This record gives sequence, structure tokens and C-alpha cells, in this order.
Amino acid sequence: MTTENISPLSSTSKIYHRQNKFKKNSENTSPTNVNDWTITFCIIGSACSNKRLLSSLEDRYVYECIHDEREVIRTLTETKILLSQRQLRIYIVDSFDDSIFQYLKDNEDIYTISSELVLSCAEKEIDIPVPRRNRPLYCQHLSSAVICFVGIRRDTHTELSDFVHYLGGSVRKDYSDQVTHVISHANIGEKYLTAFNMERSEILTEEWLLHCWHERNNRQFNPFDSELIRIYRAKPLHNLNLFFFGFNNDNELQHLHTLTNEHGGFITKEMNEATHIVLSDINLFILTYPSYTRKHRQYIVHVQWFWECLCLMGKADESMYIVNLTSNQSTTPDSSLLLLSPSIHGDSPLHDSSLNTTVKRKRRHKHLFINEQIDNTPNSKRFNSSVNENENLLDDNIVIEKQQNIKKDNKYLIEMELRETERNYVTMLSNIIRIFKTEMEKDDRRNGPILTKVESTQIFGNIEEIYHLHLSIAEQLDRAINEDKCIGSICLTNSVDLLRVYQPYTKFYDKTIEAIHTLEKTNSRFYAYLKICEHKIELGKQHLVDLMIRSIQRLPSILLLLERLLKYTSITHIDYQLLIDSLDKLR
Repeated sequence: MTTENISPLSSTSKIYHRQNKFKKNSENTSPTNVNDWTITFCIIGSACSNKRLLSSLEDRYVYECIHDEREVIRTLTETKILLSQRQLRIYIVDSFDDSIFQYLKDNEDIYTISSELVLSCAEKEIDIPVPRRNRPLYCQHLSSAVICFVGIRRDTHTELSDFVHYLGGSVRKDYSDQVTHVISHANIGEKYLTAFNMERSEILTEEWLLHCWHERNNRQFNPFDSELIRIYRAKPLHNLNLFFFGFNNDNELQHLHTLTNEHGGFITKEMNEATHIVLSDINLFILTYPSYTRKHRQYIVHVQWFWECLCLMGKADESMYIVNLTSNQSTTPDSSLLLLSPSIHGDSPLHDSSLNTTVKRKRRHKHLFINEQIDNTPNSKRFNSSVNENENLLDDNIVIEKQQNIKKDNKYLIEMELRETERNYVTMLSNIIRIFKTEMEKDDRRNGPILTKVESTQIFGNIEEIYHLHLSIAEQLDRAINEDKCIGSICLTNSVDLLRVYQPYTKFYDKTIEAIHTLEKTNSRFYAYLKICEHKIELGKQHLVDLMIRSIQRLPSILLLLERLLKYTSITHIDYQLLIDSLDKLR
């Protein structure tokens, strides 16, 4: 039953029963409507000497003072009898810490409030709320809070629940949509995961509640102040005991220990005491501890779980990273970590899945044709042996024709390489924007974006502009090769834009790398996200720094390909002069 406010009229006037509306209930005699009750305030002990309190009640409410503790005990029986007569007696005490309060609390059907609550209501010129039966009310700091406890020990659960009730809040055993705040002793259990994943409730430490209780007499105190919530928000590894295994680098292991402590966790040297065993080398663990059986409520997880916790700023769901010791297999987001994506492996013509079957077949035919031609050139052993046997059958014109064919097909292959590497480069830029830039800038994350707009601009600069330019160039190359048009004209047309977008990128590249390394040290979420991305298949297990340097290498790579293309382009071909002009522009 929620508290109801007592108006001065209801406590100074005699109000009779309305038998047709309410029935007596011996099991629950809480006043459902205070206007049907006669209410008297009973001031106890030291509160009787509180002049401000007496002044607040004077001429507004019916009250009596009881100085003697024995007299208080005597009135309890009378108080319970009066309840059956719809007469409510509310006890007022100065402190919730003394023996008389405890005596009142231990008795059933007793209503208790603090003198602080009365003074606060008088200051605000509002009615005094009626407390719930057997639930003393000290103040209303948490009147709008619905709290659920997670991982709280039984011996402290009752005490903390009392504090919530004293401060006017409500407690729920299970998590639901109504819960506004979760108090976590340790980030464990299904209730925690549900609360964290739903993102509707703040997850705070016990210290927040204790701080609220400490400020119970501070009428200006706001328990929901954003800065206060930030201070007492439960860290990702709050009260978790971690045991790391398989990390051979001492510096890396020490860094993991430091991060664990900074994010609310603890390091244990005994596996049996760990809530989480974090593995780097799963096979080594199985070989070292072949018969190990995890303890109750203990998790054996891949190290990616650790990085995910830091990135999310909360405990990640272990089921995504559980190591299954019985089948010698682990569950990780990217189990095939050794597979590299052809689209980002480098500026070499690897098997690009984006090429259609016709192009692949055509390229395969060209390779076979060129191999055949090379095998029959004057410099090959096969050709020489053929000459020895049929020397008089060869004609100089045939040799010249074959050499021209080889030159022509080399030109085609270089064009294909230029197109494929351009596609690969565009895919790599797309991955940087999609996986890094966009994700790190998202402001709908629980704890805000990983990077501020300033930090994001400092790192990624004009990479989106570079991406859109190269996407256009890749499309132009596709059309040019399919329609047998000039490659040089494409490079010449885009040369001005290429120089324009790469000049600032190259100029600030060193500062970009410096910013990445600085944020790795100062922003644990950024560092954790980079560690997660190192295991993504589409990134080829490459660090962001390794990917960012590719834009520095791209223009020189294009120049080399254009120089090779020029070498195999006939001087009479229309593309010859265009390639020369392109090289002059881009150098």
C-alpha cells in the first residue's frame, strides 16, 4: 500500500465509520483512506524536546508526548486496540538507531515516522504521508524508486531493504519493467543480465544506497543526481574474481590485472576461487588441466569476453564465450580466426568473391594462354628445344606476333589487378567506417559513444570522403574494363580529387596514429573495442593502425600499377598518352 498524505483536517476532526464502504479486517487494519480515520501523533523520547517539531504540529494536528520509554511500551497494546476502532496512532521518533525505535519496529501493527519527515513536510507545506504498517518511514528521498537487489548476501539483504523502505522506496524480489534501480553486490546471475540488457534501470553498488541513508537528514539531497549516479554505477567487473590463463607476455598479463582492478574486479591466484577463468590459449588449458571441472557458478570463458565487458561497461553474457572443456571446443563469436578476408588482405589480386563467374573464367583462360605463350618464348627451355628440332620451320614474323600477344595480355592482367585492388581497398575503407567509425560514434550506447565527435574526427578525418571517391573510381574501372575503354582517362579525370583528399590525410597521419595510441591508454572502452575487432574475420586480425596506413600506401600502389600498365601499352594506343599524363599529375 502506498503512503497517503494526512491533511490537517483529518487529524483534528472526529470522523465516523462508513460501514457500507469499509469492512473490518483483523489481518490488515491499514487505513486505506485516511479521511475515514481519527489520527493522533505520538511523539516519543527526545523528539518531545524538539521545539521545531512541536511548532510544526501545533494547531494543525492532534499529538501527544511520551517521555518515558515504559509508557511507550504500555501504549502499544492500546494502539492496537484503537486500530480496530479506526483510530490511528502514528509514532514520531528522532532517530531510527536507538532502542525505542527498534522496539516499535519489532511490534506488529505499528506506524512509525521520523521527526525529520514532519519537519520536511512542514517546510514544503505539504501533508504528512501515512507510512505503511510495520514499515517505518524516515524521509522520502527514494519515494520514486523501485529497487531490485542482485547478488546480495542474505545477511545484508534485510538491512539494505530496510534502508530502502526507510527512505520511502519500494523493493522487488524479481526484476521487472517497474524496477528503476538495481543494487548489485556482484555482477552475477540472470537478474543482472536481464537488467543490463534491457537498459531501463541504473545498476548501482550498495554504497549508493548507504550514501543515500547517510544523507537522510539533508533535505537538498538528490539521490538521482547524474554525477552521483556516475560515481556509484557498478563497474563492468564489479566484485568478480578473475583468473587469467595462457598469457605468456608478463606485460600483457600485468595490463590485464590492472584493467581488472580499475573496472571493479579482483585477481585471484587460485582457480577454485575464481568466478571467471579467462583463457587465451584454450588447448594449452585443456592439456594442462585435462580433468578440470568447473565449480558451481564458475565460468570458463575466452578472453574476448573480458574485452566485451570493458567495451559494454557491463558484464557481457558468458554464454557467447563459454569454453566447452568436454568437447575441446569453445564458443566464440569468430571461431575461424585464422581465415583472412581476401577483400582486405592487400593490394594483390587475390580471389575476389565479388567477381562474377564470367570474369573469373575469362581471367583463368588468359592465365592459361599467357603461360602457354611464355613457355614458347625464345628465353624458355621449351622454346629452345623446339627450335633445335624444328629450327627451319619457324618464321620471324610468328615470333613477333606472339610477343605482341604476350604484351597485350600482360596489359589486361594489370588492368584486372588495378580493378581488384581498388575493390579490395574500397572494402577495407568500408570496414573501417562501418566497424570502427560508425560503431564508436553511436550515442545510443548505455554509457554514451566510445569516442566523442572531436576524437572521432581526429582519428578518422576525411576517410569517408576518400571512400566515396574510390567507390566511384572502382565503378568506373569496372565499366572501362568491361567495355574495353581507356584506364588512363579514369586516373587523369580523378587525379585532382585524389590529390585533394589525400593531402590532409597524409599531413595529419602521424597525429592520427598518436591519437589512437593515446586513447588506447586513456580510454579503456576504446582499447577493449580494438581488441574485439582484432578477432573479426573481415578485418583479417589487423589492428586499426595497420588498416589506417593502407590509405598512405594506396596512391604509391596506384602509381606502380600505372607504370607497369604503361610498360605494356603500345605507344600508338590512345591510352598511352593518358597514362603518361596521369602519372605526371599524381607524382
